[in-house]
Amino acid sequence: MTDIDLPKPLWKSPIFLVSMAVCLLIFLFGAYLFFIWAPPLVISEKTTRITGPLTAKGEIDFFKALEQRFYPPELATDDNGFRDFVRLFGDVSGMSSDPEFYRLQKYEKLGLDPNVPPTLALPLAHYVVVENFYKTKGEAPPANPRRDFLDPWTLEDYPMLEEWINDIDTPLDAVT
Repeated sequence: MTDIDLPKPLWKSPIFLVSMAVCLLIFLFGAYLFFIWAPPLVISEKTTRITGPLTAKGEIDFFKALEQRFYPPELATDDNGFRDFVRLFGDVSGMSSDPEFYRLQKYEKLGLDPNVPPTLALPLAHYVVVENFYKTKGEAPPANPRRDFLDPWTLEDYPMLEEWINDIDTPLDAVT
């Protein structure tokens, strides 16, 4: 048999290898542009409604922006009635899972010292006073005292509330 020169495989030719290297570089450059590189964001009113405050890196601090939006400086002035209420009665919400943390936050936002005790105390609700009165006497309280107070009532109906009415004058005057 005679020696026949077989053609070189295509993948061994220098032109093919250079072409593949160029294609790979173009692919990697495209992937970099598409997935990694991003043009720098220019913060202005054309790109976003919130333009500040900025972090040290020059990025928008969205948490601080929200805090400024919902807790403006006017919140800590005497023009805020809620501030006066908290100063008089303390934080009476009691609706959070971590009351002390939220109480301190509330006092900070209102510009109040959390260590100063409230001046007044909110009185018990009238129906609670009636329930307690009957319980101390050993009698059964009314079935639904809240419902009983939906209609007008007098001290003749509930004489045990006379002291309660006198006790609520000071807090009501303060709220007024």
